[in-house]
Amino acid sequence: MQFRRILILMLGLALGLDLFLFSVWRTGVTSREMDNDPNASAVAAIEKQGIKLESLSTKTRRINYVAAQSDSSFSATTNKLNLDDQSIKGSALLGTVNLDKNTGNEAVPAYARALAKKLGYQENTLMTKFYKGNEPEATYVFGQMVDGLPVVAKEGQLQLSYNRSNHSFDFSQHHLTAIKTLHDSREIISEEAAIVALYRYNQLNKGEHLSSGTLAYDTEDTLNGYQIYQPAWVFLKTDKAGNKTFLKINAFMGKQTID
Repeated sequence: MQFRRILILMLGLALGLDLFLFSVWRTGVTSREMDNDPNASAVAAIEKQGIKLESLSTKTRRINYVAAQSDSSFSATTNKLNLDDQSIKGSALLGTVNLDKNTGNEAVPAYARALAKKLGYQENTLMTKFYKGNEPEATYVFGQMVDGLPVVAKEGQLQLSYNRSNHSFDFSQHHLTAIKTLHDSREIISEEAAIVALYRYNQLNKGEHLSSGTLAYDTEDTLNGYQIYQPAWVFLKTDKAGNKTFLKINAFMGKQTID
């Protein structure tokens, strides 16, 4: 009986020691994870508040500054596209694109994307979601492709708003020309770092939903008649009531960009 008590006591001590050593090891692993990812504590706080994130990439890349001017002739568009009621107001080309009667409503989104691609634009899915009604009656938003990235600023934006009654698009295009790459490329912050920056700017609140980030060019300044473009992480935030807000973080400096 005495032997059994001693054996049970030794097993209990061994188990306690194992648990203690595991706790020490796990604390060390967590500490190393924090050291390897300086944003880990902020990410943990975000998740604790029930803020829903679609993605959290830590990848970075190198991107250039770009300079450009607003187009005033739109010859690149008018040579490819016949617009009804065509006019230029300010820096925008306006008009109407009539769809063929054989183009059914279900084909409208694909038609819009094909037309934009023809003109050198890529869909900004976040902005389309923001403006979208019930398909096909929606405003499809596209960004001009510059140096491999879409432009999120209005100066490089194309909008196609479908009008069901007329089976046509209201066409509004801004276009950049005289595009130049400036300086050597710089490394950008990751999507994760951009989300943490939004949190530290008090832009994320309990129970909200944040889309995946879109990397795009946004205008920051004007110099010698040129608009200077820098990369930005762009997100669409949806609050508990379903209200949507665009959020942008400068991908070079990590500061919030406000239109």
